[in-house]
Amino acid sequence: MKSEPSDAGGEASGTDARTLLAAATPRRVALPERGIEIALLDWGGDGPLALLHHANGFCAGTWALLAEHLR
Repeated sequence: MKSEPSDAGGEASGTDARTLLAAATPRRVALPERGIEIALLDWGGDGPLALLHHANGFCAGTWALLAEHLR
């Protein structure tokens, strides 16, 4: 089954999730008052900060197409 391209980014704009994931910048944010460190991907852009999280075991790339659309 072949998926149809949409106008929300991704294949319709010639960009796939793997390409977008490769362009994201890995970062770590320490929250010492909570005793944790968060590993994240910075997708860039000038808009307000958006934190998109995923369940354990999933790849952060699941957000690639949405992150590109939000940029």
